[in-house]
Amino acid sequence: MKIKVLLIALMGIVIAFGIFAISSHASAVKQASESSSRNRTKQNSKKAASQSIKKAAASSSTAESEKQNDNIIYLTFDDGPDDATTPQLLSILKEEKIHATFFVTGHGSNQLIKQECADGHKIGLHTMTHDYGSVYASPAAYFTDLQQISDRVFRLTGQRSMMVRVPGGSANQVSHGLMPQILPQLVHTGYKYFDWNVSSGDGGFEATPEEPYQHVTTTLVPHSKNVVLMHDTKQNSIDAVKRIIEFGKANNYKFETLNMDSWAPQQIVVN
Repeated sequence: MKIKVLLIALMGIVIAFGIFAISSHASAVKQASESSSRNRTKQNSKKAASQSIKKAAASSSTAESEKQNDNIIYLTFDDGPDDATTPQLLSILKEEKIHATFFVTGHGSNQLIKQECADGHKIGLHTMTHDYGSVYASPAAYFTDLQQISDRVFRLTGQRSMMVRVPGGSANQVSHGLMPQILPQLVHTGYKYFDWNVSSGDGGFEATPEEPYQHVTTTLVPHSKNVVLMHDTKQNSIDAVKRIIEFGKANNYKFETLNMDSWAPQQIVVN
């Protein structure tokens, strides 16, 4: 009887010890799991923080890169080609390795438009006649004139340009209130019209080469897209353009041509 009791007692001790061991093991496993989880959480937090820092640095770098990339000058020339002045301009642009955008008319030599295209410049449409009275006689008259200059450019270059600069700009005072009719139709037809946000002021009859230079260089906005209005029919602009290019290069501007994906400054229509 005593032996039986002793055996039962021993079995109880063994069972109790086993339960304790299992409990201790489970507790240890739980603690290890919790510790591992905490470590993973810390590691994930550190990783997330590191990634955030890298992303912030990358974002800052991208923003700075975009800021630098927007340091752009678009030289645009209206009213040409002119048989006397446009060849001078093309020679300067070639020498400086700069490309520009020409919004052309029906005046001047066909060969000059071909040369502009061959030299890598972009051709946009200005007007066939540049006669405000006839161009702005009606919306229909405007689009007839536009089609004529479009056909001329296509015939000479083999390219159908869809970039437009309306005579006088979209906020001109000479179109007799027709702009609210003309501009939506331009866009609807697939054209894109470009005004400007920097004017050379070369249209003044008494303007010297210094005036276009000062107008442009004092109006340029760093880290922005600057669409510069000039005229390749004006000798004062031809005489100023080399210095304008030198100024741009010295101040880390890039010179680019307009295209259908370019930002287009568009003035507030008041007529």
